[in-house]
Amino acid sequence: MRPYFINDARVTRRSASGRRVSTEVLRMFGYVYAPAVAKWPVRQKRVQVDAVSQTGARSSIAEKRAEIAGRFASIANARSRLGMSTQDIGELGAAFDKSYRKATSGYWKGGLWDGCWRYPSSIGQHGAYSRVRDQLDVRHPDRLTPSARRFREILERLNEVLIKEEEAIGHCERICDRAANLARDTFVSPSDERAAYAGVKADCSALIAQTSRCLADARRAVGLASKQVWPDKKHYGKRFSLSGGLYLAAATVAALALAKVGLAIAVIGFAVTMLIRIVSLGSIRGFDRERGWKATESMLESTKQWLRNEETEMRTYLEGIQASASQRLDDMMWDTLGVLKDGQQDTMRRLDQLESTTARQFASLEMRLSNRIDGIERRFDGLDGRIDRVENRLDSLSEKFDVMRADLQRVIAAQDAHSCGRQVATAGAGASRSASRPPPERANSWGYYSQHPTHRV
Repeated sequence: MRPYFINDARVTRRSASGRRVSTEVLRMFGYVYAPAVAKWPVRQKRVQVDAVSQTGARSSIAEKRAEIAGRFASIANARSRLGMSTQDIGELGAAFDKSYRKATSGYWKGGLWDGCWRYPSSIGQHGAYSRVRDQLDVRHPDRLTPSARRFREILERLNEVLIKEEEAIGHCERICDRAANLARDTFVSPSDERAAYAGVKADCSALIAQTSRCLADARRAVGLASKQVWPDKKHYGKRFSLSGGLYLAAATVAALALAKVGLAIAVIGFAVTMLIRIVSLGSIRGFDRERGWKATESMLESTKQWLRNEETEMRTYLEGIQASASQRLDDMMWDTLGVLKDGQQDTMRRLDQLESTTARQFASLEMRLSNRIDGIERRFDGLDGRIDRVENRLDSLSEKFDVMRADLQRVIAAQDAHSCGRQVATAGAGASRSASRPPPERANSWGYYSQHPTHRV
């Protein structure tokens, strides 16, 4: 980058591309230069800007200020998307702009500056005194005066704080988007939905711990930034010594003037002495901490308080998402219990209906069985009667068979007697024929005669 000049009329600088950037453009990004509105004449001062490619070069104060302003805007937008309040971050951004304006303003407006006794090794570069506003584009840390180096370190720490805040906000955004997507997603089964909400609930617990660690790192960064604030030394003894010496010199000069010369000369000498004393009081200002440091310290205290509030708010926000997931899980559990209850009641109704139907069917079956048993008993009674009749018939048949057997026996006996008479008469005639031929067999081999052959004499 090329060197730039600061004067009372207009502030211009050349960017990396070589184009001129006016004061109006710089004011858009929060760069406020006190010389443009200074009431006191300010001498022109030329500061050589480091090259970007120089070894050990880092971001300049102006670049850090622009980066911090962008992070403030990014955090405010993220909080707006999450539905959080942006008032605290807006107030902190305003406090930062105010402290930056004071730190980079002129000498009489409390701007940060260094006397030559603070940088004896680089007096030739910065002169008898150097203001921070003249070093806004210096990149190399070794070329900065102590106050500018401290202020730049504070800006780096503040930027680190905002990075940690953006990280915590990013955690909140991711879990918020995930919880919002769950409300719109469709699940294959209730178990998948329960698992998704349980995962969100567990992730909320993990993110609460992560955001707490991020904000703890941010608080440590603020503590390191607070150590870079120039200490406030009152120097009461030196103040009284200087003031007493100046008053004594003024009184001595006035007494000598009254003793040696006239009243008019004495008054003039006393006035000149008091003027010297008043001018000397300006050197006593060097013992005070500039108003820029006080504004920076106040801004860091506001940052600490903001971080405490931010941790509480983020924890509350994540716990709200966790409570919503827990509530959804409870609702799903109660819905499942309701479905189970309805199913149980339906099952009980069906069991009651089945029991009543079974009772009716059992009664009907019992009646049918009793009727069938009665019919079977009646049939058995009928069969008993039939069996009795059959037995009676069998008895009568056996009696008849006995009579027939007796008759047959009488017939056989008569037949035997008759056959014996005939055999005696024809014995001689058929003796030769009977000896040569066996008796003939009857056609019915089961007849009486087949079983009882005739007795031949």
